[in-house]
Amino acid sequence: MLAVFLKDSPGNTIREQRKKWEKLYSNPGNLERWIKDMRIAGLPEE
Repeated sequence: MLAVFLKDSPGNTIREQRKKWEKLYSNPGNLERWIKDMRIAGLPEE
């Protein structure tokens, strides 16, 4: 699934995901759980 995501969004990284979602996640810890799951899935940091 990550391969399809990266094919559609080449160059996407943890850093980009954090910038994109940090203002939308309002509950404490939700963004960090999302980022942790993206790391586990293999999304590159930068």
